[in-house]
Amino acid sequence: MQKTILCITDFSHSSDSALTCAASLAHDLNAHLTLLYTYRLHAEKGEEIFDCKKRKDREAANSFSILEKAFLQHK
Repeated sequence: MQKTILCITDFSHSSDSALTCAASLAHDLNAHLTLLYTYRLHAEKGEEIFDCKKRKDREAANSFSILEKAFLQHK
């Protein structure tokens, strides 16, 4: 059975530190690393909730891409 480590992020500096530790631990244990980001939808004034979700999804995808390049490359 494959070991899995779950690391939760809010894309803050503290979360980046936790991800660094989790990625190192996953590498050392030959474990799968799952990164979780949860958020609440808060539509801006005049914004439809569907558009708000699309915006948050784009922001998260961009943030995940940055994290992948910074922390997980070659791991």
